[in-house]
Amino acid sequence: MPGGRSSSGDAPARILSLIGEFARDLAHSSGRRGALGIAATLLAAMMEAAGLILIMPMVSVALARESRQPVLDRLVDEIFTRIGIPGQSGQVMTMLGLFAGLFVMRSVVVAVRDVLLSRSTIDFVDTRRKRVVHSAAHARWEVISRLHQARVAQILGADVQNVATAARMMQFSLIAAVTLLGQCVAAIVLSPQLSLLCLPVLGLGGVLLTRTMRQAHALGQTNVEGNLAAMNTIVQFFGGLKLAVSQDLQASYVAEVETALDNVADHQLAFARGQARRQVAIGTIAAIAGMIVAAAGLLVLHLAPAVLVGLLLILLRMTGPAATLRQHSQQLAKLLPAYRALTDLEEELAAATAGPARSMVAAHVFRGDIAFREVSFAHGSGGADAGGLDNCSLTIASGEFVGLTGFSGAGKTTLVDLLVGLFEPQAGAILIDDVPLTPAILPAWRTRISYISQDPYLFYDTIRRNLLWANPAASEAALWDALRLAGADAMVRGMPDGLDAVVGERGTLISGGERQRLAIARAMIRNPRLLILDEATNALDVAAERVLIGKLLDVMPRPTILMIAHRQESLARCDRVLRLEGGKIAALDAGRPESLD
Repeated sequence: MPGGRSSSGDAPARILSLIGEFARDLAHSSGRRGALGIAATLLAAMMEAAGLILIMPMVSVALARESRQPVLDRLVDEIFTRIGIPGQSGQVMTMLGLFAGLFVMRSVVVAVRDVLLSRSTIDFVDTRRKRVVHSAAHARWEVISRLHQARVAQILGADVQNVATAARMMQFSLIAAVTLLGQCVAAIVLSPQLSLLCLPVLGLGGVLLTRTMRQAHALGQTNVEGNLAAMNTIVQFFGGLKLAVSQDLQASYVAEVETALDNVADHQLAFARGQARRQVAIGTIAAIAGMIVAAAGLLVLHLAPAVLVGLLLILLRMTGPAATLRQHSQQLAKLLPAYRALTDLEEELAAATAGPARSMVAAHVFRGDIAFREVSFAHGSGGADAGGLDNCSLTIASGEFVGLTGFSGAGKTTLVDLLVGLFEPQAGAILIDDVPLTPAILPAWRTRISYISQDPYLFYDTIRRNLLWANPAASEAALWDALRLAGADAMVRGMPDGLDAVVGERGTLISGGERQRLAIARAMIRNPRLLILDEATNALDVAAERVLIGKLLDVMPRPTILMIAHRQESLARCDRVLRLEGGKIAALDAGRPESLD
């Protein structure tokens, strides 16, 4: 389950540990830019504290000398004497100008801080998303094939955005905490005794915050699980939408999505109500604390009016960052399960990443001779019904056109997956030009392969972009040559936008046969040494398929062609046909029994 490591995350220590991990990760990713952002945060807090402290002498000067404290009197007198401003009005205006200057400077520092922190957040999230995509692209196929697509879509979509928001919440919480610290310093400078009276209030606020963060974290875990359930249903819905609509069964999909989302919404509403109640409680406590502080300052400590006004102003200012710290820390705790889901996926993919070793470059010239030497591979637990290959040996010469047929589960797809390196043989070896197909040779070998499946994948983009995906350097003439070879040039010329026509999601705006022709054109742009046709022409009628195969056989130099097919008309042009049964090659050519194990 995503975020499973935080299933016991209701414990405050567990939440704090996860917050610490997230903070270290964010700080490491932010680097110098993040350090400058934190420095700007500290500087802005110091400027605010200085401005608050400045209020007291400014009020004292504005009121009258007899209302000021002796120490303050001497300090202010000495400063203004040194700078040559003796009059009360001049002193007040000087202080106002200094206060305004501090405010402007702080605004500039805050603007720089916000840009630095925003950039560090963007870089952090962008790096994490790219890391997942890169790891997925280089992970072993047996791991990728087991991944839950809805989980990956949810993590790379909503959860990544939640991680971005969590990073901002972390930064806002830091800003609020540093601002509060600066305000506390200003209050202590004005009156240490009275400031101590505020400690119980801060302690009570900390207790309430800890409790709220536990509840927020639990809600975040519920949101991750509920959103994943909704995403899973949505993925299934769009995957089977045509079937569902044709049978009027879409209502059940909608009901499942609504149930999952309603569950998330109910938990969010309950949390919002709890927050509202706690907000009222905190506001009441703050009001009572302010009244007590004011009364103690006047009646017990007999503070000067300037000092008391300054303290009350500081306390009033503290309510803003205090509320920000409370709200954003709760949001952070709620969003951390999304971060855990992301890191779990990263670790899972990183552990499955194939080795980077490459001893052969992509420009290596392959003849395309293929040999299987007693190759065995079983899926899953390896039981009798696991499927795969069983001690299979065969050779395919360069340029040969070989058909592959057999019942579902006989091992056809497994043979092809092994040949392109999606899986490694559990026994035996595969040789390309007498060289073992190892991770070192695999990248170079794959650059010489074109694989076309029964349901070819097309991007929601133009025909041109779909073709160039296989070979970005292909010229316009090369694109049209490939389209002519696949028999798709007339179709493309007949479209108003030609090569710039959009084919829709997975090519839904064109027919199945047209999709297959475009996929074949894209495959041939690569000038492959091995062309794999996995039921890649079954959407064409027999006559059209015969013409297309004839064109493929006329390509010079002819690639090695491996065709998986069931209908005899498709296999008629093959140099030979291999029939698989139970993972073994049971028949060769015209039904001649032969077990090549």
